[in-house]
Amino acid sequence: MNNDGLLNPFDLVAIVEKRGGYTEEEIAEAMAPTAAETRRAERAAAVEANPCKRCGGSGVLDHYWHVRGGVCFRCGGNGVDPR
Repeated sequence: MNNDGLLNPFDLVAIVEKRGGYTEEEIAEAMAPTAAETRRAERAAAVEANPCKRCGGSGVLDHYWHVRGGVCFRCGGNGVDPR
């Protein structure tokens, strides 16, 4: 398993060989991205395409940590330029 708690292909092969009971559909389902991973990838693509000009796409301004935790007011903390 990797740090995200997801199985990599090598782990799946080992499980199939060890237990001998998983179907190809079960393996494909285990390897499919979760909704959170899909949203994370979509956000990363949006930030890369149009990063906020104030925070540079991070969503946070470290020097304003004392105001609402440094959340960028321009993008609302999501890193995508609203304009």
